[in-house]
This record gives sequence, C-alpha cells and structure tokens, in this order.
Amino acid sequence: MPPTALQWLTGGRERSVLSLEGTALPRALMAADHRVVAIDRDVEVVRALSTHMLAVTAQAESLPFDPCLFDVVICHQVFHRYAPGLVLSEMARVLAPGGHAAVSYLVRDDSVPWVRRLIALVRQLDPDAMKGDFGADSVGELEDSKYFPVVEHKEFRHWQPIERDQLLAMVAGLDAVKGLDSAERSQLLDEVRAL
Repeated sequence: MPPTALQWLTGGRERSVLSLEGTALPRALMAADHRVVAIDRDVEVVRALSTHMLAVTAQAESLPFDPCLFDVVICHQVFHRYAPGLVLSEMARVLAPGGHAAVSYLVRDDSVPWVRRLIALVRQLDPDAMKGDFGADSVGELEDSKYFPVVEHKEFRHWQPIERDQLLAMVAGLDAVKGLDSAERSQLLDEVRAL
C-alpha cells in the first residue's frame, strides 16, 4: 500500500488502530508509529504478529473488545469476506467518538495497455482467468450502512514492478496453463514473453 494511502486512511497522525486480518498492513501501521492491535482468525498469523504488537485470535464479526477503544478500524483486502450486518456494527461499536472505519483494496488497473493485452491473451485459454474480482465492490455495504453515514473515497496509484521472468512464472502457474501440453504452453509463454 502506498504510504500516502496509509496516511489518508489513518488520518495522518498517530492513532490507536484495530487492524482486521492480514500481516503486512499491521506491520506498516506500526512502522508509521500507530498503536496497533491486530486480529486474525489464523492462530499462526496471530503468533507471528504478536512479536511486534498486541495480536488476538478473533473474528471481525464478533470483536472481543470494549466499546470506544480505537480511533480507526482498518480493513484491507478482506472486507468482502465478512457478513456486513455483523462486521459493520462491530466496527462502529469499538470506535471511539470521532473515530472512523477505513476499508481499502488494491485493484489492478486494466486500463494499462499491456495489462489488457495480457488478460485477453490468457482469457483465450480460460475465459474466467484474471477476472479482476477483488472484492472491492463490497465497499458498497459500508456506503449503505447506517453506522457510517459519511463515506469518503480516494484513489491512489501504486505501481508494482514486475520482471519478465516473474510475469512468465505467474502465467505458467495458472491452472489452465499447467493443463496445456508442452507445445501449447511454450507457444503461450512465447506470446507472453513478446508482450
């Protein structure tokens, strides 16, 4: 996540933050000097995070915290996994007065010409490949929520450099590509290489 996005999501100053699932975001929040509590359903994730911050094995739909504890409840890339009626009320319950919820997604930019060509190439083989269904449409649940009547949106550009070998490995790793015979696989990978 770009640092400018993280700063916007947290309000630009040190905050007490509850991070719902994941490992990279809670660590980035800690590095930005926030007081972070992280939850995750996976005990191993919690164990790994607990060396850096308070981490709790819990579900976002049933948060084990008293009301009004956090300035920000942040959810990155996973909001679509939750039952909106439950998680939104829980997010609102644990927020301190004046606090806010922050939901974010990294979404592939399909307007980039080479990305569009790559998607078209792979979809010739598998029409369902690289759909780009990232779950970001679930943010609509937050927009419609009675708990959060004011919703702001902001987009940030984030470039992810990729080398030719990494791109080839990504395509070669797709299930549909693995199922090709070697001549077909080689032809496809040559086309990706040319891209």
